[in-house]
Order: sequence, then structure tokens, then C-alpha cells
Amino acid sequence: MWEKAGLYLMLSSWPAAWRNALLIFCFCIFPNLVFFVCAKWLGIDRPAINLDYAFVVVLFALSFRLLAGFFLFLFLIIDVLSLLGQVMPFVRIFDVLYLLKFSLLASGLHVLLILSIIISVSIIWLLVFLAGKRASIMFALCVFNALILLKLIGGEVVTKDKVRLHRLSGYSFVDSQSLLFWRSRGALFFSVFSGGSAGLKPLSTAGASAPLWESLNTGNLARRILLVVVESWGATKDRRIQDAILSPLYRARMESLEFGEVRQSGYTLAGELRELCRMYPESYNLLQVTEGFDSCLPNQLGRMGYETLAMHGAASVMYDRHNWYPKAGFSHSIFFENRIWPARCYSFPGACDLDMLKEVKTFFSKNGSLFFYWLTLNTHAPYDLRDLRYDVFDCSRFDIAEASESCRNFKLQAQFFDGVAKLLSSSKMKGVEFVIVGDHAPVHLDVGEKHAVFYEGVVPFVRGKTLSE
Repeated sequence: MWEKAGLYLMLSSWPAAWRNALLIFCFCIFPNLVFFVCAKWLGIDRPAINLDYAFVVVLFALSFRLLAGFFLFLFLIIDVLSLLGQVMPFVRIFDVLYLLKFSLLASGLHVLLILSIIISVSIIWLLVFLAGKRASIMFALCVFNALILLKLIGGEVVTKDKVRLHRLSGYSFVDSQSLLFWRSRGALFFSVFSGGSAGLKPLSTAGASAPLWESLNTGNLARRILLVVVESWGATKDRRIQDAILSPLYRARMESLEFGEVRQSGYTLAGELRELCRMYPESYNLLQVTEGFDSCLPNQLGRMGYETLAMHGAASVMYDRHNWYPKAGFSHSIFFENRIWPARCYSFPGACDLDMLKEVKTFFSKNGSLFFYWLTLNTHAPYDLRDLRYDVFDCSRFDIAEASESCRNFKLQAQFFDGVAKLLSSSKMKGVEFVIVGDHAPVHLDVGEKHAVFYEGVVPFVRGKTLSE
């Protein structure tokens, strides 16, 4: 009997009460339990029971099995996107597909997470689909109506966090994830199908590079400029942490030095375009975008006779930087594939930032008007401590758990700024005006920990000028 029909015949042979109990588990408890546990582990929000799966039960009971299978798959994907959308950087449906093409370039942990999601969704779909063949119309209507009743009397649960753009601001114990998803981001997510454009939008707020833009207008621009966008450098709620990270720069002899914070939205690509172009990307895919780059800082500097160079430790195919960096005005670029590097780092596969410092020094050994842009890499989530060559940050001083994501981030940031301080103190770096700014707040799997340590919506910067003599 088991070999012939498996779960189907097993359900047929059980008493009705036990069969219905198992069906309730397959339809209402198991899928919701998996996603609810994941949500709590990530510190994000989700209804305890997703009403969408009860709708699937009704379709199965009415013998619309193919349609039920389709909607089951759709609702599972929406459930996944609803959770990931509170943690990961995507806005439109094509952003998800665009980011997936880089999955094999990501760290081992990111690949493992992707595989885990695929396997989990497949198991849930198969289990529910097999159980759905035995759902009666009476059973389906009882389950559906019971959940609707719970939805009506359950009220709304207000979340503690109302800062994140796509984070749920309120939900019921029983709710529809598909409706919540549409309410929070649906129109924008699917705008590509309604002719929505995805180009560059001018920003109304200035980035940390604002003094460089002002100098363009006044004609009082430095001849040697360094702009660094630091991966996952966030604004800490405890200022002492930031002071400890930047202490090597504070100790270095500088002509000028100032610290501050600027408003931020989006992730790495948005951080780059904020500083380089005063623009915001409406999509991650800039391959077809041609307008908006002409006014970027490198283009304007290039027309003034500056040599412009961009550097990033990952492969040039990431976010198609090999395509849009030249459009932004960079005459030369250095990526992972352009050099034989001493080592390979792990937080995100690529060159090690400490090994790339010498490229900056070499560039500024030249004469003439120079602009160097550097997007760092090794402070990328998951903040792999294999990239830590020396430890200059003590998390215990600030009551930060050694095993936490925040601690790993701080250690890697402190190592980077220690290296930058040594670079800026070099005799080759005389008279360099520099701007160093975070791209976005760190991405943590434990969102609760992140919000306890970091501010949302702002990033820190430090800017100044090295000694001329």
C-alpha cells in the first residue's frame, strides 16, 4: 500500500478525524510554522497564520488542482519575498532576477541560504500538494471560514519598528501575506509590467561629497581628490564605537578633518550614485540606462582635465560596473580580474581591501589633476573574520557580543580605517582632499540586533585634507 500511493493511500485509510487533523497540519500549521520561525529568527514581522494557504485548500477541494498548485507556488514565493524584502535589497521583480544572476559570485553563506530556500519551498509545496488531493469541500470551507473569523476578531498587531521602507507597520495574527505584500510594495514591485521606467532620479539631499560639488561651482577644486565609499559602514547609536573605529585617523596628522552623518536610502549601488552623481537608481540594472550620467562628478572632472580612476575588489560584472562606470566618467577601472592579488578575501569573494591600498598610493604618486574613487568590499555581510588580519577593536569595551554580526563588522571596519590612516599619512598622499563615507547601514540576519546598535536611514562620513608638506 505504501509503495503504490504513499501519502494519498495513507490518508484514505485513516479515520476521518485523524485524516482531517493531518490535513490541517499540512495546510495550516507546517507552512506557517516554517516561515514564522524564520521570521522570529531574523527578528522581522509575519502573521502567525497566512490566510493565503486556506484559499489554496478551497481550490483543491473544488478539484482545481493545477490552479491550486500554481497559487500554492505563488503564495510560497510571496511569503519568501515578504520576509527577504525586510532584510535584503530589492525593489522590483526584475531586481530579484537581476540579483540572482550574481548568486554564484556571492559568499558560501549566501549560496547556502539560497539553496536552503529552494529546498524548503520545494518540500512545503510537495507536502501541501499531496495532502490537497484529499481535502473535502466541507473541510476546506470550515478551515477557510475559521481563519476568516480569527482574522476579523484578532485585531492588528503594531510592530515596534516603523522605520524601514518595506517593513510591515502592522499585521494581524491571521492575515494574507499576498495582500500585505501588495500593500507594502506591490505597485512598485510589479511596475515593470505596467510600463514603469527604471532610470536615475535626482536626489533632493546632498551626500558626503557635497563640498566637491560646491567646489565645481566656485572653481576652487583640489587637484588631488580621493572618494571612498565604505561597504556597510553604519551610523552607530553609541558614538564611542565610531570614535574607536576612527581613532587611527584622529591620531594621524591632517590639515583638516571632520566627522558627520548624511541621509541614506537604498543599498550599495544607491550609495555609489548618491556620492558620484547625486542620483538614485530606480532599478539595480543600469545596462539600458543612458540618461543621468553626464552630470556625474567623474564626467565633470574629466572635462576639466582630471585623470579619473575607479576601483572595486569584486568582479566587474557585479551590478555591471564595467558598463556604467565608463558612463559615469571613469577613464580607467581596477577590478578583481585586472590584477594578480596577493590573497582572496571571503566576506564577499574578491580582492582584499588592505592589498588594494597600494593602488591608491601608486595613483597619487603621479603629477597632474587626479580623482580616485574606491568602493570597498571586505566589510560586506556576513563579515567573515577570515578577512581579519589583525584585531584592533575590542567589542567587550562596548558590551557588544563577540559572536554577533555587529562585532564582526566593527572589527573589519576598524582594520580598514587603520589601513587608511597609514595610507593617508604616506608622503605620496600629500595634499589629497578625501571623503570617506558609508554606503548603507549594515545588513544583518538578526534585524533586532542591528536596530539595537545602528541608526537606520543615515550613514557616517569623515572628510578632510592631508598635509601638503
